[in-house]
Amino acid sequence: MRQKAIGGMLAALTVLAVVPMARAAIGMGTIEEDPAVVKQRWLDKAEEDYKEGMKARAAGDTANAVRFLLRVADTEKRRLGSPFAPKAFDELKAICEEGRKELQVARQFIAGEDPAAGLSELKRILRVYLGLWPAKEAGALVRQLEGDAQFQATLKAGRLTEDLKKAETLEAQAAALLNPPKPEAEKKPEAKPDPSKLSTVPPAPPKPEGVGAATVRPRELTEKERQAARIDRLLEAYDLYGRLVAQGADTEPGKKAAQARARLEKDADLMARLDQAKTERKAKELLSLAENYFRAGRFDSARECCRKILAAHPQTPQAADAKMLLERLK
Repeated sequence: MRQKAIGGMLAALTVLAVVPMARAAIGMGTIEEDPAVVKQRWLDKAEEDYKEGMKARAAGDTANAVRFLLRVADTEKRRLGSPFAPKAFDELKAICEEGRKELQVARQFIAGEDPAAGLSELKRILRVYLGLWPAKEAGALVRQLEGDAQFQATLKAGRLTEDLKKAETLEAQAAALLNPPKPEAEKKPEAKPDPSKLSTVPPAPPKPEGVGAATVRPRELTEKERQAARIDRLLEAYDLYGRLVAQGADTEPGKKAAQARARLEKDADLMARLDQAKTERKAKELLSLAENYFRAGRFDSARECCRKILAAHPQTPQAADAKMLLERLK
C-alpha cells in the first residue's frame, strides 16, 4: 500500500511539472510571429518609405529623400523581394548624378576666386548626400583641405579682404551722412492735353486707398541725428579695422586696416565717443555685477560696485541706476 501511495505521489508531481512546461510551450508559440507576417510588415514599410522619399524628392528635400530611399534599398539585403527596392536604387543613382555635378561646381569654386564658398559647398554635400558616394568624396576633400596649410592661408586672406571691404563700406556710409543727397526739385505741373488729341481709350480706374502711401518719403534726419549715425558707423569700422590688425598684421588687408585705424584716431569726435562707449561698457558691467550681488544677498559687495560707478563713471546713464540701488541698500 505504501509503495502504491508513493507511486501515486510521483505521478502527481510529474503531472504538475509537465503542465507549466506545456503552458510555457503554448505561450512561446503564440509570441513567435509568423514569418509571412514579418515579411509583409517589412514590405509595407518599404512601400511607405519609398513614398515618403519621393515626396521629399518632389519638395526638393534631397537629404530626407536619401534617408528614406536608402532604407528601401536596405530591404534588398534581406532578400524580401520588395518591388520598391529597384525603384529606390534607380532614384538613388539619379541623386548621385546630381551630387556629382555639385561636386564639380564645388571644385571649381575651390580652384577659382572663392575657395571659401567651395569649402562651404563641400560641407553641404556631405550633409545632404550622407550614405552615398558624393558625401564620401566630399568628406575626403574637406579633410584634405583642412590639413592643407596653403589653402587655409588662402581662406584667411579671403576673410580679411572681405572684412576690409565691410569696414571701408562703413566709412563710406559715414561720409555720406555728412553730405546727404539734396531733395529732388518739385516737378513742374504737366501741361493740360489738347482735348482734340485725347485717346478714345477709357481712363484707368482710380487707385484704391493706401496705394499712394508707398511713395511717401521717409523723414529726413536732423543734423544731430546724422552726426550720431556717422559716429556709430565709424566706431564699427574702427573696431573692424582693429580685428583685422590683430588677425593679420603682416597681410595686405591688415596693413591697410592699420593705416585706416591711424587715420580714424585723428578724429577727435570719434575718439571722444569711443572713450565714452568704453566708459559706458565698464559701467554696465559694474552695474550688472552689483545687481547680481544684490539678488544673492551680498549687500556689501553690491554697495562697493555702486560706489565704483559713481566715483569712476559719474556721467554715464548707469550712475543714476547705481544711486537708486544704493538708496535701497541703506
